[in-house]
Amino acid sequence: MEVYLATVQSSGEEASMLSLITEADFIVIMVLLALVFMSVSCWAIIVQKAWRLRAARIQSARFLDLFWNTKRLDEVYEQCGKFGKSPVAEVFKSGYQELAKIMAQKDAEGRTADATDNLTRTLRRAAAVESTNLEAWVNFLGTTGSTAPFIGLVGTV
Repeated sequence: MEVYLATVQSSGEEASMLSLITEADFIVIMVLLALVFMSVSCWAIIVQKAWRLRAARIQSARFLDLFWNTKRLDEVYEQCGKFGKSPVAEVFKSGYQELAKIMAQKDAEGRTADATDNLTRTLRRAAAVESTNLEAWVNFLGTTGSTAPFIGLVGTV
């Protein structure tokens, strides 16, 4: 590619980016297309993540305000539908549903031996699900960030 640039510049022609792309061979074009695809994909993921995290942060703050300012958990649970993008609200919803099951079993059977273990397990599982949802596509960003320089290097060689 450098030899081509020197030849084009020495012959008096101006080497434009478009002329370099149109006169490139198949491998160089494929490398360029791969890099463009990776770049566009990464930017789309970054923008989507920024919007998703912003919405999660705003709705979680609103949910926590509601949670701390309301005296009854059932009132908070009834309003959880307003906070669909809040991971905190989703964890609360799972915990509240499990707590309702525990209370129903306690009334029927009179025992609560595994109640705290079940509630803890439910809250951990819900937190893991929400964390996984927030981390979606981060592996693609990491892989792309690691491999793109090497793909670009292949194109220059």
